[in-house]
Amino acid sequence: MLTLVTFARAGALAGALVYAGTIAGAQRAPAIDTNTVVPISPPPAPLPPEDASRNVTKFSFIAYGDTRGAFDGSLLQYDHSLVVASMLRTIQSRAVTDDAIKFVVQSGDAVVDGRSANQLNVSYVPVINRLTTEAGVPYYLAVGNHDVRNATSLTDTDRVKGLKNYFAANSKLIPREGSPRRLNGYPTFSIGYGNTFVLLFDSIIADDSVQYEWMRRQLEGLDRRRYVNIVAVCHHATFSSGPHGGSTVEIHESTKS
Repeated sequence: MLTLVTFARAGALAGALVYAGTIAGAQRAPAIDTNTVVPISPPPAPLPPEDASRNVTKFSFIAYGDTRGAFDGSLLQYDHSLVVASMLRTIQSRAVTDDAIKFVVQSGDAVVDGRSANQLNVSYVPVINRLTTEAGVPYYLAVGNHDVRNATSLTDTDRVKGLKNYFAANSKLIPREGSPRRLNGYPTFSIGYGNTFVLLFDSIIADDSVQYEWMRRQLEGLDRRRYVNIVAVCHHATFSSGPHGGSTVEIHESTKS
């Protein structure tokens, strides 16, 4: 049995808890060197090797996204901090049960501008460090358009800068380059735990043939008797009634023929 604990967009959920106008009371982050992104601290114990969790059939994980805030680069993300505080309480309350939370996934847009090391260092990384160090859970981020911008060209200057910062921030969290569960040079990787396989990919470059083929091989090579749950994590929804995700995909598919 798999339980998926889902939190809505950080700003929206936190806004239901406290009026955002109290942002003036948010904790100001300490001044640090922001020329390069400081890596998020890894959890004390990473996910075990896939074979070690083969017989696990009941656990939980948390999924949420869109944590960017209006004061990125100046203050800690206040709304995001409230959501993480709620996560910490939930993780702690389930820690000694048979339905413990084993990891957290985020569907993108960590900050307003992923090209800015300052925004990540000041506003985002310290918040995620609470999940990895206080709760001790692994954390996995899929990129959004605010992380790597909107260009579909792999050599676009803004995309390259955003990716550099993404890799720096997540260097101690995602599979290493050369791992069979990571596509080298891309923010695309997968994890397996218990009866669940999670694939995180870059939906901004959904047409990229290299990424597509890697994902196809990952899925075709799975032991489906073990991995009965397949979870895809990306920023743009496959089906959407809004301006992002599904509508874009539908338009693209209709112009192929």
